[in-house]
Amino acid sequence: MNLSKLPTSVPASFERDPLAGVVRRRLERRLPTLGAWGPVRTAFLGTLTFGLLPLIVWTTGFRRHVEQETEALGSLAEWARARGRRPAAVGPLMASAEDLRFRPLAWLVCLLILLFVIAAFAIRFAQSSLTWAALLDCTYFSDTTASPSHDLRLMWMAGLTFAYALHWVHVRAHDADLRRFIKRLNPLITAEILPPVGVPRRTGFCLLWIVGAVMMGLYGVWWGIPMMLAGAAQRRYMRYTGPTVRRELINRMRDLADISRVPPQNIGACTNPRCLAARRANGTFCHRCGTPHPAFA
Repeated sequence: MNLSKLPTSVPASFERDPLAGVVRRRLERRLPTLGAWGPVRTAFLGTLTFGLLPLIVWTTGFRRHVEQETEALGSLAEWARARGRRPAAVGPLMASAEDLRFRPLAWLVCLLILLFVIAAFAIRFAQSSLTWAALLDCTYFSDTTASPSHDLRLMWMAGLTFAYALHWVHVRAHDADLRRFIKRLNPLITAEILPPVGVPRRTGFCLLWIVGAVMMGLYGVWWGIPMMLAGAAQRRYMRYTGPTVRRELINRMRDLADISRVPPQNIGACTNPRCLAARRANGTFCHRCGTPHPAFA
């Protein structure tokens, strides 16, 4: 999804609320999508670089994406807390905003595995010339236990398989954190008599991702299976789930900011200091919190 399609006009309600304007600008900011590759590009570059390039690019790109996204959602949580609606729901929301932070341990482990694999190949070829034929013999063509490079191939296969599987788990965990954040934000939104924010459903993979994973498995490139899973999960999150959620949040922010908070001393305002809803015609109670009041009779 193209983030340039997000709303760009500045409503008057945001001008009246400077913090809301800051949150809106952070939500509308175009986040980096480095690593949101398609299945063809993933399979081609992954095979050509012996599985190293996608892992380097994806982990780095996902880190940048999550850090900027977390900053925006953290500001949104602070704005919701400052509005004072549903104080009991603010604590879980702030905790969810903390959980959205980037997990450096998974990123660090992936990089360490990459360095370990590269170092193993460097040691192996320290006393001999490094050629494409020699690399192929140690990787894709070393398929027998009698081969002298079988241990090196096993190390390469196991290391990349674990690293890609870890990155896939990392992306899925962050997706779950985002869904939990929205779930805890929705009580504050529904308290304003507004519809909750929806989160896109987790759908199946594109057929090309499945075909790529099957083909790599058939050829014995086992790290290709978690690579295709991780690539599909990261692309979907960066291109669809994240932008869709941010668009919904911007729309709800506009609706929330447009709700005027009438002072309690004015006629027609709820006397509940945590509500202060404006009067509705012919109403006998507050339409937001249900507090009866003579002013509503």
